[in-house]
Amino acid sequence: MRRPVVVVQGNPLNRSRIATVVCVPLTSNLVWADAPGNTLIPAKTAGLPKDSVANASQIIAL
Repeated sequence: MRRPVVVVQGNPLNRSRIATVVCVPLTSNLVWADAPGNTLIPAKTAGLPKDSVANASQIIAL
């Protein structure tokens, strides 16, 4: 199963020995577009199959 994300990690962490990447997950559930902090990402802009929402309330480390 694939779940697209937006990488939001800054350069200091990229240069560290921490072996994780900080990401914001995407969802195709457009209802979340109106939630504070979330961002609508048009499919054509991002090369995605569907319009998506970056769900900032679910920041994760991979």
